[in-house]
Amino acid sequence: MEQKFQKVIDQSYDEIRELSQWVQRSNQKKNSIDDDLESFTLFDRFLSNFYYLREKLGSKNPEVKRLYSKVQYFTIQLLSSQRDKRGLKSSKGMVEIYKNVWSENIYRFYLVLAVFLVSSLMGFQVGVFGEEYVILILPQEFMELIQDRYSWFEEIRKNPMGNCISIGMNNIMVSIKVFLLGALFGIGGLGIVFYNGILIGAVFGYCYQNNMDHLLAEFVSCHGFLELSLIIASGFASIHYSKAIFQKPFSEMGQRIRKPLEESIIILMVVIFGLSIAAFLEAFISPFDYFLAEQKLIIGIGAATIFWVLTLTNLKKINIKH
Repeated sequence: MEQKFQKVIDQSYDEIRELSQWVQRSNQKKNSIDDDLESFTLFDRFLSNFYYLREKLGSKNPEVKRLYSKVQYFTIQLLSSQRDKRGLKSSKGMVEIYKNVWSENIYRFYLVLAVFLVSSLMGFQVGVFGEEYVILILPQEFMELIQDRYSWFEEIRKNPMGNCISIGMNNIMVSIKVFLLGALFGIGGLGIVFYNGILIGAVFGYCYQNNMDHLLAEFVSCHGFLELSLIIASGFASIHYSKAIFQKPFSEMGQRIRKPLEESIIILMVVIFGLSIAAFLEAFISPFDYFLAEQKLIIGIGAATIFWVLTLTNLKKINIKH
């Protein structure tokens, strides 16, 4: 193995040791809010190294597989460590916090949504009219699949259960990455949302240019609306807690960030649950023909509508009625 890859692997295992120590302290209830913030930053570096190694060495590499299991483990640990803090164990309390955060900060959602829509339109324009620039966004082999009108997503049919787990974990890691990057001046999460918008828009634009857009649209219609909604929601969560990091005085940051960080983690937990549902739809319904295209579209719009209705319905108004 090349020395540069081995160096990244060694760094990853150093991060695993530090994260393991954090988990041990967390189990003993010895972690402060500063410890939690440090663990999020550490996990973000670990995720970046994992993505790099998976891209360069492939997902079947033994070291990548071992690191992937650690990604799953620490994802669960980071979320569960926050769940039981300061009354968040109550599901009713979590639902109330979740809904109130959205209703009181809806303008942040509009900001994330605007970033995604603008970047998607930009990506679509590049895909349709700027073929020489598409190579900067999409891999060459992926472009060739589109040119050949090869339905790569039909490969999911061969192993729907395995692909469901793989798709779900990949999307969950993306949402966590969006969430963690909120610590970078509040724009890190928005940057990932912008990149995903450019990427998705370019794929659709290039498929449209090569007369494959109808095949892709039918495939994503069942799961895409919910999946994109949840990625946008993770961007909303990232900028919600990041506001407290860069306010003055910095000496009070630990105290100031506690509440918005807990609220954002609740949103992230909902996002992860929703992405599991989206992965199920993508693996078991989207690539198969036992549902008509219209039925897939109804399922997709219905799933996303349920998420947004449950999210944006004002809990305070409901309580008044009862």
